[in-house]
Amino acid sequence: MLLTIAGKTQSACIDVTNALTLLDRSSGMVDPMLRHELQVRQATCRQFRTMAGKD
Repeated sequence: MLLTIAGKTQSACIDVTNALTLLDRSSGMVDPMLRHELQVRQATCRQFRTMAGKD
C-alpha cells in the first residue's frame, strides 16, 4: 500500500504478486481477509496495466 501511495505502482504490484505466491505456498492457515485484500490489489494492478496499454 505504501508503494502505491508513493506512486510506485509497478513495485507495489510486484509485491502483491510475490505475497500471493507466498500465500499459495503456505501450508498453514491463511487469513481469508488477507488473501481477499491481495486479490483486490492484484485486480487493481491489472486495471493499471490495461489503462497503460500494457495488457
